[in-house]
Amino acid sequence: GAGPAGLAAALGIARGRRSVVMLDAARPRNAATLSAHGFVSRDGISPLELRKLGAEELAGYGVAVERTRVTSVSPLERAEGVVEYLVQAEAPGTRAETELVARAVVLATGLIEELPALPTLRAFYGTSLHSCVECDGWEKRDAPLALIGESDDLAERAVFLANWSADLVVFTNGVARITDAEERDLAARGIRVERRAIADIAGTGAEGMTGVVLTDGEVVPRTAGFVRPGWTPAVG
Repeated sequence: GAGPAGLAAALGIARGRRSVVMLDAARPRNAATLSAHGFVSRDGISPLELRKLGAEELAGYGVAVERTRVTSVSPLERAEGVVEYLVQAEAPGTRAETELVARAVVLATGLIEELPALPTLRAFYGTSLHSCVECDGWEKRDAPLALIGESDDLAERAVFLANWSADLVVFTNGVARITDAEERDLAARGIRVERRAIADIAGTGAEGMTGVVLTDGEVVPRTAGFVRPGWTPAVG
């Protein structure tokens, strides 16, 4: 994986005078995100530009990022007791296969996000809607926000998000578990809990998100928000 974590790992390995090969399928999780935040001296940079700069730095150490998808990693037991790994990969869109043998393998493949199944949510993801409060909360500060999720930590996440905006509605989509005690605590903080199921997100590409559409037809006006996804490792 040639995201920030993988690039940083490869840089450290190269500077330690170890041979390193970077394999990357060029399908970053944050492909929909317009800007990355929190990197000192690079705050607001395009994620793709950040990856490009990292690859250019590695090139100075003779390390190239190979655009290929890893299909399997298998241990090889050598006679002298040294364990090595057979890495099999293929170029995206082709059947051209590559085999490499490595003494160690660093998995920096990141996570796969599982978002609520709403028809047009992906159309607003990365612009009006985000998953990382720490990454994009500043840009949405003081806006009428939605927090959409189906996980049992939604109330806890709402308290955290309230640091960025006092106008917050939590949408459980009829799934997330928020106890009566948690709802009272949120209400005391001025945070409304909406337990009805969601039909879709309202808005257009030109104007952005304008609200959350409930299954009974009511539209709750919101101009931005955060989604609480589920995550699974991008391996397997």
